[in-house]
Amino acid sequence: EAMELGQLDFAYAALKAALRAAPAHHNVLNSLAVLYRRAGAPEQALKVLEALLALAPEQAQAAANLVLVLRDLGQTQRAEAIAASLPPSPFAHYQNGLEALAGQQWQLALQAFEAQRRQTPEFHGVHFHLARLYWQRGEHLRAAEHFEQAQELAPTQALQRRYHAKLLALKRAG
Repeated sequence: EAMELGQLDFAYAALKAALRAAPAHHNVLNSLAVLYRRAGAPEQALKVLEALLALAPEQAQAAANLVLVLRDLGQTQRAEAIAASLPPSPFAHYQNGLEALAGQQWQLALQAFEAQRRQTPEFHGVHFHLARLYWQRGEHLRAAEHFEQAQELAPTQALQRRYHAKLLALKRAG
C-alpha cells in the first residue's frame, strides 16, 4: 500500500519487517524486488528475484519481474530468453476468467481461475474470484477458504479489509 502511494521508505521498512517474520514469503520477496526496481536499484532487485526463483522456480510473476529488471540492466539477451520461456502472460488464465465472468460463463470462469491458482497460488485476486464463484455455487466453506486466502495474500490493508468485509457480507446474506 505504501509503495503504491510512493512512500518507498515506509514500504521498505514494512517489507523488511515482514521478511524477518517470514524470510521465504514469496509475495514479500517479489514486492521487495518491485520496490527496489521502482527506487532505481535494479541490481538489488535482481539479487532478490534470483534468490526467490532459486527457492520457487514456478513463480511466474517473479520471472516476469526478472525480465523487466534484466531489460533495465541492459541484459536483453538473458531477458528475452527468460521471456520466451514464460507463458504468454503470467496472468493469461486470470484474464480468461475475467472474460468468462463478463460473459456469465461461470464454469469456464471457474476452470480458468483454478488454472491460474495452480500457476500463481500467491495471487490474491484469483482467490477473490474463486470465492465469489464457489459462493454462487453454494460451496460456502470452499468460498470462505478462498476469501481467507485472498485476505491473507492481499498486498495492502485496504484490500485485506475489503476481502474481510465481503466475506462477512456474504455470510450475513447466505
